[in-house]
Amino acid sequence: MRPTSHSRYRSPSWFQGCPVTKLLCFTSLAFFVILKSNTESIALGYRHVVQQREFYRLFTFTLTFSSLGELILGLLVFVPLAKRFEREYGSEGFLRILIQGSVLATAIMTCFFLSGGDMRFATGLYPTIGTLVHLYKIFTPRLHPKFISILGFDFSEKAFLYIFAIQFMGHQGLASTIPFGSGYLAGVLMTHPYSPFRKLKIKIPKWIYSVGHGIGKATGLEDLSHAPCYVPAGAGASMSSRRMDTMSARSAMNAHSRMPPLVPGAPLYSREQQQQQQQPQQQQHSQPFESMPVPDPPSQQAIETLTAMGFEREAVIRALGLCDNNVEHAANRLLSGS
Repeated sequence: MRPTSHSRYRSPSWFQGCPVTKLLCFTSLAFFVILKSNTESIALGYRHVVQQREFYRLFTFTLTFSSLGELILGLLVFVPLAKRFEREYGSEGFLRILIQGSVLATAIMTCFFLSGGDMRFATGLYPTIGTLVHLYKIFTPRLHPKFISILGFDFSEKAFLYIFAIQFMGHQGLASTIPFGSGYLAGVLMTHPYSPFRKLKIKIPKWIYSVGHGIGKATGLEDLSHAPCYVPAGAGASMSSRRMDTMSARSAMNAHSRMPPLVPGAPLYSREQQQQQQQPQQQQHSQPFESMPVPDPPSQQAIETLTAMGFEREAVIRALGLCDNNVEHAANRLLSGS
């Protein structure tokens, strides 16, 4: 039987709530196809920046990766991290983090140029991924500390991402480790309590937002600006039930808000409330227990009937009391001698 439209759910897009992440992913894919793995025109090196004065490479070396393996592994690490933090901070806040991290990472990388030598760095989102890995390390809790055990060592679920990140970092040796490490160090400078860059907030001009909104409307990225939510098709039919659920949830929250706070060492209720709760209990305990019902004394006719059978009067009375004045049961009891 085919499910009706009311039983199906419209699943949100994989990039729902993450337009910036989707833009960066498709930018890397597009430039990888355009450049055809020939990333020498955007590579960042000592000869390009210092000798030839090609400063545009400071901004273009992160556009795409130089090989297909780097592209796949880099996006496998970048997409989950970027989606998580963009949904948490919002697209605007996430964009500030990316810009600030990229600026700091690029400044750290240029320090290696001062040491001299014909040094060339790997192209791609290495600094950005390094910054996101540090944010993931300090802001994402471990839900399963003993997710897997290998040779007596316990690893959490975060270890899988670290393994892929380390493999991605060393893909080109020192040429990829320095950009990744620079991005990680930029993340440390952005989050350390004693760092002067922690409270630094980059203000993005409004015209950039206007251009971004225009591009978003033209490419459909604006539809991804909202956080994901699963809404059933034909949801109007169940609007009243959802409204009732909302009202019941609100009443429960209001009842919970009226409860006193749980302060260590403080009583949960006031003295008057405790007295009101103790009064019904005291009244229940003060009432005497109901006495067991006393059976009626055996009738004279029943006593005479059994004594006529040759039994003693005291034994007859005792047997009738144990058998609720039932002559037949009392006779059986006396005959059996119990």
